[in-house]
Amino acid sequence: MAVKVPTNAFGDIRFGTINVASLVTTNIDCTEGGVWLTLYKDNATAPEMRSEVRIAYTEADEAPVSWALLNLTCRSSAAGPFAADLCSWLEPEAQYGNLTDHVALLARASGLPERMEVDSFVARLALSLVYDGGHTRDVIVDVHAAVYAAAVAARSVLGSVPAEGRCDNVSHAHAAATTSTATVAIGSVHVLPVSLCDFEGLAVDHQLPRGTLAEVEDVREVSARYRRVANASSWLAAERSRRRGSDADVERGGESIHNGEPWQAAGITYDGGARYAVRVAPPALGHYEVEAYLGDAPVGRPLLLLAVCPAGLVPSPGGSGCGCDAGHEPDFAAAAVATAAAAAAAAGTSTGDGVMDAEAQPCAPCAEGTAKATIGDHSCAACVPGHHQPLSGQAACLPCAPSTFTAAAGATTCGQCEAGSSSPAAAAACDECTAGMYAMVGMAPCAPCAAGTYSWREASAACAPCERGKHALGGASACISCGLQDSLQRTASLDDPDAPRGVNCSGGELLATPASHTCHPCLPTLATLSALVCLRYTPGLLRGVVPGYWAAHDLTAPRTLASQTRVWPCEPAPALHRAGGGSTTPGAACLGGLDSACREGHEGLLCASGRVEKGPAGSGID
Repeated sequence: MAVKVPTNAFGDIRFGTINVASLVTTNIDCTEGGVWLTLYKDNATAPEMRSEVRIAYTEADEAPVSWALLNLTCRSSAAGPFAADLCSWLEPEAQYGNLTDHVALLARASGLPERMEVDSFVARLALSLVYDGGHTRDVIVDVHAAVYAAAVAARSVLGSVPAEGRCDNVSHAHAAATTSTATVAIGSVHVLPVSLCDFEGLAVDHQLPRGTLAEVEDVREVSARYRRVANASSWLAAERSRRRGSDADVERGGESIHNGEPWQAAGITYDGGARYAVRVAPPALGHYEVEAYLGDAPVGRPLLLLAVCPAGLVPSPGGSGCGCDAGHEPDFAAAAVATAAAAAAAAGTSTGDGVMDAEAQPCAPCAEGTAKATIGDHSCAACVPGHHQPLSGQAACLPCAPSTFTAAAGATTCGQCEAGSSSPAAAAACDECTAGMYAMVGMAPCAPCAAGTYSWREASAACAPCERGKHALGGASACISCGLQDSLQRTASLDDPDAPRGVNCSGGELLATPASHTCHPCLPTLATLSALVCLRYTPGLLRGVVPGYWAAHDLTAPRTLASQTRVWPCEPAPALHRAGGGSTTPGAACLGGLDSACREGHEGLLCASGRVEKGPAGSGID
């Protein structure tokens, strides 16, 4: 079977033939299944395309004399319904015509998103063929259209636009009226989506560049770059001025803003549809300016990217890098887990803005007994001997208090010095008290024995009082005699070495102290008579010469002078007589004391020199 179709091929030949079985055509151009169109959008327009639907009939059929358009409906997806309000892209030139008038159609891609499949958009024409005699026949003709659109940098944005979405409606920070900023962690990759749209702001659906074998050639490429910003405030001010157009001479790339920092190429990948992903991995802390380009034209507004330390890390001094804060160290075990989790989750996809690629950088507090004073990725150090740290997460170890110590590194507490020993602060060991010194538990430093007491050995926990007849200055390791004992010492009794020798040297008296009054443990040097009574000795203190005696040397002189000084009893004072005349008072002119003072009116050796004075009225002294 063959059909005849009116055609303009080969000049005056008005008909062509189609073999229905083989679809071999003669003198005509035809495509199976209807009319197939390719519509285009350039950088600024959607050119109109004129097409015709020609009426064909078989030799056995009666030729129609005219046609009429009953309706025109369209659909925008393969499974969608046909509707008249979807046909904005196709318009018939006439509603009816003769057989040779054809059905002329005007098509344009305006308002349509890019779809390059040949049946992306379908229009359905319902025609009524009119024959001689007035009878009619209804036929359906489908018009298929594909749309190719050129991307326009001025309508494209930094942001993620879905398939067939509009760049004008993208709800994304980078398409906002104000300058966009974002934050990325050092060691991570900031993913910035870029979406390309046509001159109407509709998302395109192809990757650039398009080669010469493509339906529409486009050799432009999408690229991105970034560079460091030395002064973020100045950059923002310059960008706002540039956008407002209030200062056409403002240059965002001024030296004061960038300090001559060079541009670096950013990585970029195609994610399908209209979307590309720009990947920026800042090498150091600080602000960075990021720009995207379509060919040599900028896309959207630039991004100000701030590179910060990952969560848990802080900037190192000078901002050269990041590390764990003081008192914290890298948690290598947790980092290994985070790295494995990141790999399992395929970190680094660009489905959204700002995806971080790098694994986490966890830090852990320093353990007890350790510390870390500075920021960095080094580990905590054990406390050195003499120091301790009972808490975790500390920047410094604490010195041991006086009278405590620790000999080992990594200590959490300091030990107490035993009685008889002490230590300064931050000591690694305790030192025994020397002779003449003592220390009870917790005392620091060792203290000298008080006057009248002594300690004869090292590591003494207490000092002992001098025995009777002896005395000691402070810090003594032994007690000394109260007065010189020899044959010339007239007050000395060789038969009784403990007898007084004219020196007032208290001490050695045994005193009982009821426990109910002084509930203190007895010192090791003191005798204990019972559980209720402690015995103590009064300290041996040198108080001077006994009244009635005289010493040639001042006993206030330091050290052992008292044990080297002879003391004599004074003669009766000739100037003093009892009232009524009686015997004189022996030694009454010598008052004693540390300086062997004489009574008023007396002086010299044994206070024997003086004048006779009458005593006060009624004193009995004349």
